[in-house]
Amino acid sequence: IRTVRGIDDPASIAEAIARRLQRLLAEDSPLPHLIVIDGGYTQLSAACETAAALGAGSLPMVGLAKQREEIYFPGEQTPRHFDPETAGMRLLRHMRDEAHRFGITAHRKSRNRALLRHAALSVPDIGPARLKALLQNLDTKPIDQASEEELARVPGIGPALARRLFSHFAQSPAAAIEPAASQT
Repeated sequence: IRTVRGIDDPASIAEAIARRLQRLLAEDSPLPHLIVIDGGYTQLSAACETAAALGAGSLPMVGLAKQREEIYFPGEQTPRHFDPETAGMRLLRHMRDEAHRFGITAHRKSRNRALLRHAALSVPDIGPARLKALLQNLDTKPIDQASEEELARVPGIGPALARRLFSHFAQSPAAAIEPAASQT
């Protein structure tokens, strides 16, 4: 979620639906047969309004509220209840749980990456340009998990700075990350 500040489920869902549908429409790709929204009436309404604004108002959507495993249909404030042990309900729950797992994992990676950036910037002679070089040249490997040799191969780092950076994280990774948490 790029534009929503703070916790706002309906706005976050509207943004996610808008980005997905805009991309599909721009690529002239087929639309999904069904969109399952994680949430109840309010979240589903936000998704339906967004789809309608993009000309995809007829796209089938349902909302799945976690607390009582209730299914919401567009335009209906009262949820429907189905046998929780049916294959369809198990599939819907699995989809919702997988979306939660994916979202939580992505959030943790993003948060940890931000903390490592702050921790790396606390090393003398590591500024924004060198940090950018580290992040670009280490691909998906976190800075704190790179070897001294890998760090030294990054343009602009060199052996001496790589040694300082490596020892900074090797001393106490948790302590290296700790100060960054208070800065956010």
